[in-house]
Amino acid sequence: MRAIIYDDVGRWRVDSVPRPEPSDGDWVCLRVLLCGICGSDIRKLLHAGADRRFLRTDILGHEIVGVLLDGPNEGLCVAVNPLVPCNKCYWCASNQGQHCPSIRVIGRNLPGGFAEFVRVPRSSIHRIPPGVSQLNAVFADPLAVCIQALAKMSPQKSTWRLAVIGDGPLGLLAAQAGRSFGANDVTLIAKHSARFLVARQLRIDRVVAADDNKIAD
Repeated sequence: MRAIIYDDVGRWRVDSVPRPEPSDGDWVCLRVLLCGICGSDIRKLLHAGADRRFLRTDILGHEIVGVLLDGPNEGLCVAVNPLVPCNKCYWCASNQGQHCPSIRVIGRNLPGGFAEFVRVPRSSIHRIPPGVSQLNAVFADPLAVCIQALAKMSPQKSTWRLAVIGDGPLGLLAAQAGRSFGANDVTLIAKHSARFLVARQLRIDRVVAADDNKIAD
C-alpha cells in the first residue's frame, strides 16, 4: 500500500509499505477514507520534529475515518478512537483508559492513518451515525477533547456564559460544543483575523481580537 512516511522535520515522502494484516479477533483492518491533520502532526512535520523516545512509527495520523474491509460489518463507515489502553490496569478498570500508564496511540506508537489502510482495535471503532458526513466525522477525536473539557466544567446553571481562548480548530469546536452544554452566550478570544469570519459563520456571539482587545463586528 501507499503511505506518507515521516523521516524528520520537513522531510516526508510517499512510499510503498506492507499492507496491515487482515482483521482477526480484537483487531480490524480499515480502508482509510479521510485522516485529519492534527496540530501535533503539523508540529512534527514542519516545526519541531518528533521526540523519538515516544514516536514509535513513521506513519502519522490519528484522526481517522475508514471503512471495514471484512467481517459481518464489512463496508461499515467508522470513526476511530486513537487511544489504545492496556485494559488491565486500575485506570482501565475505572473506565479512564486515557490515563493508562501503558497506553499506546495510533499514529504515535502504532502506524497511523496517513496511509491507504490501517489496523486498529475493534473496540476503538465507532459507527458514524446516519446524517453525519465523513468529512464531519473526521472531527470526532478533536471534538471529543472539547466535550471532555466542557464536561469537567459541569455547569449547573440553566444559563451560563462561556469564553474560549484560542481560535484554532479546537477553540472553534469548543465554542460550538458549548452551546450543546447550555451556554447562552459564547465569546471567542481570537488571534487570527481570518478566523473572525469563520466564527461569525458558526454563530459565535462575540469575537474578541486578542492583540488589541477589540470586538470584531
